[in-house]
Amino acid sequence: MRVQVNGLSLFVAARGHGPAITFVHGFPLNHRIFDTQIRTLSRTYRVLAPDLRGFGKTPFTGDAISMDTYAADLVALLDALDIEQTVLAGLSMGGYIAFAFWRRYPERVRGLILLNTRAGADTQAARARRFATIEMVRHTGLTPLINDMVPKLLSPVTQRGKPHVVRKLTDIMHSATVEGVTAALYAMAHRPDSRPLLREIHVPTLIIAGRDDAIVPVSEAEEMALAIPHAELHVVDHAGHLAPMERPRTTSRLIGAFLAHL
Repeated sequence: MRVQVNGLSLFVAARGHGPAITFVHGFPLNHRIFDTQIRTLSRTYRVLAPDLRGFGKTPFTGDAISMDTYAADLVALLDALDIEQTVLAGLSMGGYIAFAFWRRYPERVRGLILLNTRAGADTQAARARRFATIEMVRHTGLTPLINDMVPKLLSPVTQRGKPHVVRKLTDIMHSATVEGVTAALYAMAHRPDSRPLLREIHVPTLIIAGRDDAIVPVSEAEEMALAIPHAELHVVDHAGHLAPMERPRTTSRLIGAFLAHL
C-alpha cells in the first residue's frame, strides 16, 4: 500500500492484525529483506515494513535528509494508520533510525529490536569513506557499490551455500536510487552518537547480532546489551550483517518469542 506522509508517497508492506511491529530496513536495501518475518509474524501481529525515501518502491523526495527525517516519516506513517504504539525493529541504518525515533517519540515505542546495528557515530575515517562513496555513486552509478557491498554483508556460509540469497540481495540493492543512496550516506555520516542514549531506553529491547558480521562486530552488540537496562542479546550463527535474510527462520523465532513476552 501507499501512504501519503510529509509530502511523500511512502510504500509500505502492511499485513496482519493485532499489536503493531514496524520493520526499518538498512542501507541500501528495502522492505524485502524482511519477507520471511512479514509472512510469519503477520499471523499474530500487524506488521509494517516501509521503503525509505529513495529505496525500493518509495521515490526520493527532498534534499537534506537526516535520521530525524526518516523517523518523522515513520511517525507520520503510524499517525496515518491510526497506530498509537509500535514495536520498532531496525536493521543497520534502520537501527540508527530507531535511535532517532526513540530520541524524538519515546511514547510511541512499545519495544525495540536492534538488528545488526551499532549505537556509535561514524569515526572520521568512516565519514571520509562515506563521502568518497557519495562521489563514486554520483559518477559511476550503483553497480560498483553493490559489487563491493554484497561480500561484506553476507557471511561466508551464505555466500557459498545460498546463491538465492545473493541474487535476491543484489536485486534489492539495484532497486535503490542514486539520490536515495547519496542522501542516506550523508545522513549516516552526520548521525549523532547514540551511546549516551542507551541507558535511557526503558522499554524491552531485543538485540540480534550475526556471528560472522564483518561490519558490526559482536562486541559492539554486547556493549549495547550491557548499556540498555532491559535488553537481551542473541548472536545468530552462520549470519553476517543480514540475519533476517541469512537465517530467516531463526530470526523470526527470536523476534516471535520476544514479542510474545511483551
